[in-house]
Amino acid sequence: MERRSYMAGEFIWTGFDYIGEPTPYGWPAKSSYFGAVDTAGFPKDIFYFYQSHWSRDGALMVHLVPADWTSWAAGQTVPVHVYSNGTSVELLLNGKSLGSKTLSATTGHLQWDVPFETGTLTARAVRGDTSATDEVTTAGAAAKVVLKVDRDQIAADGADLAFIEADIVDAKGVLVPRASQKLDFVVTGPGAIVGVDNGNPISTEPYKASSRLAFSGKALAIVQANATAGTISVTASSGSLIAGTATITTRR
Repeated sequence: MERRSYMAGEFIWTGFDYIGEPTPYGWPAKSSYFGAVDTAGFPKDIFYFYQSHWSRDGALMVHLVPADWTSWAAGQTVPVHVYSNGTSVELLLNGKSLGSKTLSATTGHLQWDVPFETGTLTARAVRGDTSATDEVTTAGAAAKVVLKVDRDQIAADGADLAFIEADIVDAKGVLVPRASQKLDFVVTGPGAIVGVDNGNPISTEPYKASSRLAFSGKALAIVQANATAGTISVTASSGSLIAGTATITTRR
């Protein structure tokens, strides 16, 4: 597209993964694999490729792949990709520069081959006087659940929804990328869970439930308000992990 001025535009199929058409995979695969966002609404790595080219506001962004800087052996060569709309990106491992590379209008991504060592991998993008960073850090053992709510206030109209991301993190708050524990959700107050997901295309768990296995350290609970104004409290627990909590205010 960037190299061919005679092409008027482009779209992707699809934005979101959806149930059905898991081609070329067989059962238990039950959803498509080619969306930029999975069925739980979590962006995939390819989402950030499109963002680097299609961002409407043009804000500087940078994204590291892989997001998992934990599941590797010491010294193993890891192909690291970086998406950005900057002019150049410097890669650093534990504060030591691995070099800078330049982007152009036709750059899909930048790549470094990095011998793995535990710690923090950082991509620092630059454009003019502006900079942006993205980091991935080696995770320790799973320690707690953290909840993130897309909105802390919704309408008490019996229909409005809040989407709650549950992350399994270590004691320092780093996402544990291979965590797959079952998360149990409990809601009190004027609302109810109407769906759960984790984005795993081969999961056969029901969407109508109050629990879900984490996938890549994450799961999703969707909470719907009823017609009474008040405060909804959501708790996510998993065995010995410290439970996560979140509150949502509902207003008429």
